[in-house]
Amino acid sequence: YGLSTEGAWTDRGTGHASIVIENRMKFLMFTEENSHKVGYRRPILPLSAYQRQGDGDRPTILVWEDNQRDWALSFQDPDGLIEMFERLAAESRLLPMPTMSNLGEIAYKLGCV
Repeated sequence: YGLSTEGAWTDRGTGHASIVIENRMKFLMFTEENSHKVGYRRPILPLSAYQRQGDGDRPTILVWEDNQRDWALSFQDPDGLIEMFERLAAESRLLPMPTMSNLGEIAYKLGCV
């Protein structure tokens, strides 16, 4: 869903949300179920930008603001939301925990700042 300028939520279709990595950049992307058309593709934001909403302690909606527009993903079940939120948490970290095998990646990221 996207929030229109009039303040109404508009259905952007049914599809699949995923996290893709291209040229060391991480993106949140939705593709429509039937046409596979990309409906949203933007860099992952800091985790604090994403909020879980819904009924009680098992929310099914992920909400965030991107480029001065509100967005929402509605999941069929709470487990889908939990899985996506955990992936966003892992991918939104600015730097991974250093290990001998990823020092080159960390040096690259620090050089881009």
